[in-house]
Amino acid sequence: MSDMNDHIDEPGIDPNPVSTVVAGQKVLPDFHESQLSRFNLYLTEYPGTGCNFWLGLASKGERTPQNVLGAATVVKMLDDAAVDGVIDEAPIMLSDTTQTPAQYLYLMPVPETEFRDRSLWIHTILETIKNWNPETIGIYLHPAVINSDAAKDLLGATLTALIESTRIKNYYLLVGSHGVNSLINTALKVKSELETADREVVVFH
Repeated sequence: MSDMNDHIDEPGIDPNPVSTVVAGQKVLPDFHESQLSRFNLYLTEYPGTGCNFWLGLASKGERTPQNVLGAATVVKMLDDAAVDGVIDEAPIMLSDTTQTPAQYLYLMPVPETEFRDRSLWIHTILETIKNWNPETIGIYLHPAVINSDAAKDLLGATLTALIESTRIKNYYLLVGSHGVNSLINTALKVKSELETADREVVVFH
């Protein structure tokens, strides 16, 4: 996995030291620089153990929540919920506490096309994520149930809202049917729009 910023941490060097000793003198760090917030966007094809909280889409269908959770992989869960659909009305929070750590799948309904509807859709996500307060979050807005261009725009808007409004620093973006190049472009657009002197967004693929 490479870093789109070509960011390199030298081994043995603390990137955020409390203080540094130079020629016997104690030098305090630049506190403005130490307050830099870093957000990591990881593009992944095979979600591993790095993220146990995933956001996806649920269309209306015949699968039960238990059936969705019973899939062998996160990718299959997200595919089943979006493509085959779920009996219960979304939004739905599914959890499997038999695993360590517990696995969470937050399924939102397929959003409407109107801007106001999508704003409310993102607001619902923000309120839920703030309440659950996961350390990381994975996102897959399945292009099988939402127009590909609309999916990219919605992913960018959702990422932007989460970065600006929550404490989450690490985001996993499932490539799935999006395609690597398409997802990279979306992530880099978010990076270009959100980076400031106090905020760094790093894209890994």
